[in-house]
Amino acid sequence: MIGFEPAPEQRELRQLAHEFAERELRPIAAEWDAREEYPPDLLAKAARAGLTSYAITAEHGGGGADAVTSALIAEELSWGCAGLASTQITTDAVQVLGGAGIMRDHPLEKWMRDAKVFQIVEGTSEIQRQIVSTNLKNDTGALQGRG
Repeated sequence: MIGFEPAPEQRELRQLAHEFAERELRPIAAEWDAREEYPPDLLAKAARAGLTSYAITAEHGGGGADAVTSALIAEELSWGCAGLASTQITTDAVQVLGGAGIMRDHPLEKWMRDAKVFQIVEGTSEIQRQIVSTNLKNDTGALQGRG
């Protein structure tokens, strides 16, 4: 028989994402949307919690989460702030669907464009990556294998 209950590790990661969303995202999500701003320290906080690298393979320093675990985490982050999570979710969906997901007649193609708008309004991913990498390097030395 196939079981649909999350494994203990999946429940733990989902709870981590939920607590982060409850503590860091929900209280200020409406303000971000109204001001069309993105708090520069948020991604560093998420990175320290392990919520920006969960889908990266373990051999490359990530959490090595599978697709189901990644979806559970994304769902909780979306509960906190849909704009933040929408780009990640649609990118993952395009990866799953391959070429079909970027065809003009597929609804995912429009969702991907819409999610990109959220990302641009909140700050480009390149700037976000720079902020996270700088903070990680300065705070923990993780990028140099000391974390």
